[in-house]
Amino acid sequence: MYRRFTLLIICVVLVVSAAAYAEAESAAGSISTKLDVAYVSKYVWRGLVPNPDPSLQPSLTFAHSSGVSLNVWGSADLTDVNDEQNNVTEIDYTLDYATQLGGRRLNTGMIHYTFPNTSFDSTSEGYAALCFDGKVSTSISANYDFDEAHGCYASVTAGYACTTPWQKGPEPGMNFSARVSYATSGYNQFYFGTDKAAFTDLLISASVPLKLASKISVTPSVSYSMVLDSALRDAVKAPDNFWVGLTASMSL
Repeated sequence: MYRRFTLLIICVVLVVSAAAYAEAESAAGSISTKLDVAYVSKYVWRGLVPNPDPSLQPSLTFAHSSGVSLNVWGSADLTDVNDEQNNVTEIDYTLDYATQLGGRRLNTGMIHYTFPNTSFDSTSEGYAALCFDGKVSTSISANYDFDEAHGCYASVTAGYACTTPWQKGPEPGMNFSARVSYATSGYNQFYFGTDKAAFTDLLISASVPLKLASKISVTPSVSYSMVLDSALRDAVKAPDNFWVGLTASMSL
């Protein structure tokens, strides 16, 4: 019974914590809080598949007006494919700082990955991402794993937002994005078992945010991922993956 309700308890704690924290800071108005709870039919990360079955992935973000934010993200297996049904198998902590560089948005920070209920060791990355706004927005990012992999994973992402026929407001109602990534030999050796620098994966996604209330929305999405390099493709069981997701979001 404890395992079956593990994630439910975590979600409740996140909601209560977010509400209490937002209430405590409401007078100053300097901290915003956002809670996301996502269901995904398959958990795919950078071309790899930690879980080929459905997962539930809650996320809690505290953002300060100075540009500093803290995010706690988790993933729980919803089936016994990994013998961890209803158990949390990953919790990530991200400390981010957003600022402007030459009129462009720059994000820098650190991510600490932990894997409870598994045999995987924790690891950490430092990262930087530079974003270019426009009708087609683009970003360039680099993550360096300085703990376990000792390698770099770099990406170029392009996104496009457009209105939909049923949309009444001026805000974009559909988002498309594509990301291509390249990694150093150390990174690919650790994650793919292949000691070569190469293009790792391509990710294509589409989503439609739907506002239910002023601070509540749901976002259905579809995604496709493929491992690009032939040697890396041969190193994984599933180099091509398609999945769907549904994310409920609440701002406090």
